Parts: sequence; structure tokens; C-alpha cells
Amino acid sequence: MVALFLLGCFIAYRFLMHGELASKLMVSMLQGVQRA
Repeated sequence: MVALFLLGCFIAYRFLMHGELASKLMVSMLQGVQRA
């Protein structure tokens, strides 16, 4: 699960360069991690 989290962080970091879309993606990802 740690590898999946790191991969998610990496993807979120990549998306941060695109702006607002990253915020929604990161929030949804964090919520998914908390449920897992």
C-alpha cells in the first residue's frame, strides 16, 4: 500500500503543474487512501 501511496503522490505532483485539476484529484486520492 505504501508503493501505491507514493505512486499516487507522484501522479498528483505531476498534475500540480496543470493547476486546479490537481486539487480535486489529490482530495479524491487522499479520501481513497483513508478508506483503504
